Amino acid sequence: MSGTLGTSPSSFSMDVLVSNQTDIDWELFSMWLDGQVEGICVNQLRERYKEENLNYEDVLSELQNNFRLFCMLEPLLQHPNMFSEQLVWQLDNKTQAQLISRYYALDHSVARELLGRKLSGRLRKDLDEVSEKTGVPLKSCRRQFDNIKRIFKAVEEVPGKFTTNIKSMFNLDAQLSVKYCVLIFIAVHRFETTKKKLSCITFQDFSIATQSIMVNWTPGFDIDEGGDPVLDRDYLATLREIKNIQDREKDHRNLFIQTISKYADQRLISEAENHFKTLNRNILCLASSLFHSKELKEIFISVMERIVEPLVHAKFTFPQVQIILQSYEEILTDNLLHLEPMLKVHFIKFFSTLKTIIEIFFVRI
Repeated sequence: MSGTLGTSPSSFSMDVLVSNQTDIDWELFSMWLDGQVEGICVNQLRERYKEENLNYEDVLSELQNNFRLFCMLEPLLQHPNMFSEQLVWQLDNKTQAQLISRYYALDHSVARELLGRKLSGRLRKDLDEVSEKTGVPLKSCRRQFDNIKRIFKAVEEVPGKFTTNIKSMFNLDAQLSVKYCVLIFIAVHRFETTKKKLSCITFQDFSIATQSIMVNWTPGFDIDEGGDPVLDRDYLATLREIKNIQDREKDHRNLFIQTISKYADQRLISEAENHFKTLNRNILCLASSLFHSKELKEIFISVMERIVEPLVHAKFTFPQVQIILQSYEEILTDNLLHLEPMLKVHFIKFFSTLKTIIEIFFVRI
């Protein structure tokens, strides 16, 4: 309502909006998020509820009212912490959480296309190609791009863990926070994910592999007090000593054969023995070279080319690869090589993540 208060020269007028509980039509919200054309939305709704014989103009008016509401809510959705400060919209906590969750939802196919790429204006202009490739509406692709970039800018220099900061700044649930964390972690460390040989690896695959890296190869936080992204440099430096194990290759091979003999038939034992030298040297080389930034950035393509592809070309099955990796890992966990305690711990942490990456990649080829 509006009106004039007082009769003195200092009187003023004001507009007042009185609103009750804000109801969200989730079906229409999904249509708005996808950027569907109003006319198409109206026809879909009339077809869906054709038994009610809805009038086109009435449906269009209701649709426009809801879309207008969503547009007014969007500034809050872009900065979710503002929900607790605003007094205009009466939204309960459950509704707020669902609005935020849906607005920041990620299509895995879109996330894969954006993974490891610079979030530039040029890329945003080319999102029609992403839309065509993934089948996701262009507006949805743009929203997801903008959300990733917004979260990236907000947390890239904030000390602590990405997941913790994302959850606190954007009120996202744990599962969704992890997805954005993976995108940002790969971006700040510039891991190579766009090579053609990695095109078969899904976003979910990279998510599992990246989370393993974050658990085993970081010091427990992602950004240091200076605002720089960090990995555990002391850990990576210690891994350089692993290359010395190559001098004991004969003993290592014998231990491997003894161990795998507990789980494999004679044919697999023989095949694994024939490939042990190459496999072992590539594992040791990868571990000892991670201290160098270039080698670290290319860890995924290196694992694919040096370890996974040779295993595939040797025609090992996935269960056989699991036995080979399990046997190799058992030598480390049982410390059959009699490594120094700290080197043993670090080698196990390295190989645990490497094993995860190998198994994920192997099943995709």
